[in-house]
Amino acid sequence: MKRLKIGYVGMIQKNFTGDKAGVRKRSLEDLTALVAEMGCDLFVYPDEVVLPEDANKAKAAIEAENVDFVLLQNTSFCSGYLVQILAKTNAAIGLWAVPETTESGPMPLNSFCGINIGSALIKHYLKEYKIKYKWFYGYGDDPMFTQRLKVAIRALRALVNLRDSKVGFLGGIAPGFDNFYDDERLVEKRFGITIDRHLEFNDIASRSKLYKSEELKPVLAALTADTACITDRAIQDLEKFARVYLAYRDIAKERGLSAFASTCWPRFRLEMSTVPCLTFARLTDAGIVTACEGDVLSAISMLALKYIADDTPTHMDLSIIDNKDDSMLFWHCGVGSKFYAKGDKISVEQHFNPGPYSPETGWAIQAPVSSMEFAPANVSIMRFTNECGAAFVMGGDFFDGKLSHDGSRGWMHNFTFNGEAINVPDLVNTILVNGFHHHYPMVRGNYFAEIMDLLYFLDIKLLKRHEYAHFNRPETEV
Repeated sequence: MKRLKIGYVGMIQKNFTGDKAGVRKRSLEDLTALVAEMGCDLFVYPDEVVLPEDANKAKAAIEAENVDFVLLQNTSFCSGYLVQILAKTNAAIGLWAVPETTESGPMPLNSFCGINIGSALIKHYLKEYKIKYKWFYGYGDDPMFTQRLKVAIRALRALVNLRDSKVGFLGGIAPGFDNFYDDERLVEKRFGITIDRHLEFNDIASRSKLYKSEELKPVLAALTADTACITDRAIQDLEKFARVYLAYRDIAKERGLSAFASTCWPRFRLEMSTVPCLTFARLTDAGIVTACEGDVLSAISMLALKYIADDTPTHMDLSIIDNKDDSMLFWHCGVGSKFYAKGDKISVEQHFNPGPYSPETGWAIQAPVSSMEFAPANVSIMRFTNECGAAFVMGGDFFDGKLSHDGSRGWMHNFTFNGEAINVPDLVNTILVNGFHHHYPMVRGNYFAEIMDLLYFLDIKLLKRHEYAHFNRPETEV
């Protein structure tokens, strides 16, 4: 991932008598440590900013340094003109205030009042600029400061890396799954991301035939190390898997792709007598996020979760609801990840669903897929929708103890939607009334706060909760 570059600018007004030098020194010590912990780079503007001409110089320096996120600290109260200038920089904005240095007598800094004025200026006076900002208060020993900053850093790391990403749209959307259609102009405008739509199925099919047997051995050895068992039918298609995997991997490298949204059925079955499920699972586990069925927005959503969590994402369908214990089964035909599997091992098996059908030989059994059961874990689920104008955000816990179907799967409970607890009837009604798509990108851990910051900076709304009832509500009331 690209490292986030954080900037610091200290703004003051000279007639405030507090220990501004001491505030700046302590602030930079804390910020330097936190930035290093989060794996970011730091640019410190060396001079105090007092006058508008100082602010213009600082703004130019921030932009020359390609700062992604600048903390504008009211080291003391300062002129509102400074924020009006600095807030118009290319970087995301943080407004930082610190506690007062004394408890009585003359006000030494009036720092908080400074960010109060700054936020009002951005929100109202500069409203036409649509500037996004986040406020901070305190030092490195205050969770209100450190937690808010860490959340912002993870969210902005995702934002910055999405802008640098390129997604390969290969072979088109699965037949009939036109709910995955997206307008690439809106996608590129919203995220700054590039969609490479010049990839055809034959780019994979033809290239996969070119690899020598020696080139397949490292791919198969790595698979064996991560596998609990391989069925006899799956063994027959392991060479095809390795060839297809290498074709995707090398195309990604040559074209600078961070992810694929790829066709899968029926073309792999009809034209190569195999299925790509295991390939997609292994690509994602190797860092090349791959969404099946040509789902571009799920690929982008998986990338966002990967960049937020610095972890491997996956994606599932929602297949069964159980009102008896308020749980749901998340399932997919075979894109199971070793990072989510019990014992960190997958099983390589045949696809549960045979086909195509031949009058002479019957239904063809296809392979290989990555089958697994989810280990108990909390996950965050997020997918962009409504032509990138909204997002579906939920969470839950995978748990043990219930039977499930072949494939990659896991039972989940303890659901949240938009950060609030929700039961299965309300969640199902929310999904279906909103017409939400049937893919659920997810990543391990609770990243609700980071997702909220990311959506805020992207100006993306949340889908509305729709509580369950035995009737459909009209969408509007008179």
